[in-house]
Amino acid sequence: MLNNKMIMIFFRFVFFLLLSYGLFYIAYRYFDPGLNMLDIFRYHRMAQHPLVFDRDIAGSPFIYRQFDAILTHLFYQTGLFYNAPIEFTGEDINQRIYFASILSDYTALILTALLVSEIFDMELGRVTLLPALFAGVLCFLSFGTMSFILTGLTEAWGWFFISLGYYALKKENLVLFSIVLIISIFQREIISIIFTVFSFLLFIFSKYRYKAYNFNFLKMSIISFASFVMYVIYRKYLFPISGFSNQLDKNSLLSNLLNFSLTPKLIVTTVIPENIFMIMLLVLAVALIFMRDKIRDIFIVFKMDLLFSIVFTLIFLLMLGMATDIKYDIGRILHTITPIIAVLTAYYLYILNQEFDKNQN
Repeated sequence: MLNNKMIMIFFRFVFFLLLSYGLFYIAYRYFDPGLNMLDIFRYHRMAQHPLVFDRDIAGSPFIYRQFDAILTHLFYQTGLFYNAPIEFTGEDINQRIYFASILSDYTALILTALLVSEIFDMELGRVTLLPALFAGVLCFLSFGTMSFILTGLTEAWGWFFISLGYYALKKENLVLFSIVLIISIFQREIISIIFTVFSFLLFIFSKYRYKAYNFNFLKMSIISFASFVMYVIYRKYLFPISGFSNQLDKNSLLSNLLNFSLTPKLIVTTVIPENIFMIMLLVLAVALIFMRDKIRDIFIVFKMDLLFSIVFTLIFLLMLGMATDIKYDIGRILHTITPIIAVLTAYYLYILNQEFDKNQN
């Protein structure tokens, strides 16, 4: 017999599906990555030849992101296909593979929105209707949804792993967290780096929230770092493929960081994708103004431990992007933690709405 929880999950799934299928249609029909997203051509070849570690298919680090390639190939094998004229065409483009890649990305986006809604309910300790839906909807309203997520890149399932990893972190489920992090190294190596930093920051700030350190967060940081070490072994020793070797060279990383040059275009391409982060700051600022005389413990009420962990993780990712010299892709890296930001944004809006309701009464 269905319980209320299962009904709510199904309702959210259908709601998100009805809300967003137009995005899927637009992405498939009208998106043309050929102008400035050459990575997509690599992933397209990988989806046609999953688990083939060959420089002719894709170089390092792209070739190691096999999870997405395998899933796209599985979607392709199902035979699902919508035959219609599309913008993304060429001699090397298999339209059925491209449809499968967008369908795979869309599946990851829906699952991410569901996880974000669930995590929001965990933040409040109860099941909600509109607030949790809003948290999930933010995933569809992100700048990167049409720019990075529904594109055939690896960001969509990267979002899913970030969301599922954060879910396991909130549950303090070390087994699930370990499984997520280990699998994630076959999707995006940045995920293990993010959770190494993010979990460690939560561990540091846990002293202020719980009056004692939460060592589960430290364990999760260690698990994340161990996962990244596994990735390095996988990349350098098990299946060594040439390409971007500077990313694992400490001298090159330091040199790039020290000689980094800031340009107006770089600022724009880095800042613009972070619209959900900017919304979060806006809602937080308004909430602090309206509630300034009524809050005894701002750190607890506004979850400053989570906010500071997000901010410092973003700063670390910014510096990592500078060190790896990815230039105009820094915004894509920062955008990876958007699902976590969406949860906190919805939470801030929730407590602000609660304050407005009190004032109305």
